Amino acid sequence: MQGFRREMTHGDWNILASYAARVLSIEHSFDRGGFNAGIMPDVYLALTKRHPASADPLFPKLRRLRLTNPNEIFHLPMMRAVLLGPELRHLYIEHCLMSPALFFLDNRDQIRSGTSEGKEPKHRLDKTCPMLETLHLDFGSWWYMHDEPISQIFFTLSRLQHLRDVKCGPVNEALLTLLLNNRQINSLDILVPDHTSWLSTSTSNHIYRHLPASLTMTADSYETMERAIKTLIRTHTWTNSSSFSSINLRFSQYRPSKPLELVTEALASCSSASRLTDVEINHPCFFEEDDFDPDEDGDLPAIHYSDLQPLECLGHMTKLSLSFGTISILRQEPSQLLALLGHWPLLRSLEVHPFSLDVPRLIAVLRLLPELAYLNIDIIVQGADFKRLPQKHAYATLPVNSRIRDLSVSLNPSSSSELDSFARFLAHSLPLCLPAIEFAGDWHPSKADYWNKVAEVVRADSLR
Repeated sequence: MQGFRREMTHGDWNILASYAARVLSIEHSFDRGGFNAGIMPDVYLALTKRHPASADPLFPKLRRLRLTNPNEIFHLPMMRAVLLGPELRHLYIEHCLMSPALFFLDNRDQIRSGTSEGKEPKHRLDKTCPMLETLHLDFGSWWYMHDEPISQIFFTLSRLQHLRDVKCGPVNEALLTLLLNNRQINSLDILVPDHTSWLSTSTSNHIYRHLPASLTMTADSYETMERAIKTLIRTHTWTNSSSFSSINLRFSQYRPSKPLELVTEALASCSSASRLTDVEINHPCFFEEDDFDPDEDGDLPAIHYSDLQPLECLGHMTKLSLSFGTISILRQEPSQLLALLGHWPLLRSLEVHPFSLDVPRLIAVLRLLPELAYLNIDIIVQGADFKRLPQKHAYATLPVNSRIRDLSVSLNPSSSSELDSFARFLAHSLPLCLPAIEFAGDWHPSKADYWNKVAEVVRADSLR
């Protein structure tokens, strides 16, 4: 463990200050016990005690700060006293191990005494860091301890005049209106619990006419997300000044009780949906099939063709990400995916998990999506697949993609000649791709041998 063996002298502080004055960015991750990199608590305490008496920030040029797993005992006082300053532009607090109230207020006594409303906190983020452009606050499950966002969040966000990118947990109608009326904000990330007040038709009287360019919502369920989309996006009217083009939908419910079609139909019915270019749907639902009881749980959760079909109207889409943990997508039938991809010819980025393609279907994807630059789908080549690889005389008919540089490939060759065939195909159709290769089965070369083989194939072909 790294700690102090003696009290720091005035000269020690001057040396530290001379180095700290050069720092522009800090990223630090504390382990969940409170420490990281073997740093003893007395280091944090010494920094905290010294710096409130100092007139100048220890890190006067710090522009970007990312802290993971900070707690209230050591890290919050140190952050306030040492790391926050007037030049800070981007602040990321991730997996915070304290309540939002403690982060914004001075101490637990202020919360218990009920003075949080009438007494101004000594540590005001809008005064300490008035130039903030990015504010990401992740308090994990602590967000759900409050039916409504605490008033200090509204107070702080209403006074930060330069915000562009905000992640702030759950919002009530007042905070949501504040954020959506701020046309400087181009990225917004919010939580939408089932009990969210602004989803109620009896209390939601606002029409949200401005949406940021990028909107991320995390909901408990598909039903809640459907209501959120109808409330926020369906009322959004597309104008020439509208920048809304990206939506990221995330879910926290362990097992969905309704079909995803609820969400995709709601999205497709929005007036501005046809102008969306980036769509991400993320449901990290992981379960073991053996633990699933059909009598109690019904059918296994799955994403069907009908769940994704409403998105066919998004003809301007350039990015699509579908990530569903262990939920089956399209019954793992490539033909269904290919039928959908034909509606999105402008795609430059495609991610689908869990899903896999063989080489013929990979070739079909490359034909359908000539602009594709990023492909995150598992490619599996095994057994008879090697015999179906295109031979060199057919290469003239194959698509060539010089944009894709990464690919996840699982190979199960039985001989060196099969490996040759795949290396030659890859060198022709994806000449700039450096795939992450995993070899399965009993026979496989080392990865170094594989890349040597690719080099030999490319060199031999270039000499002909």
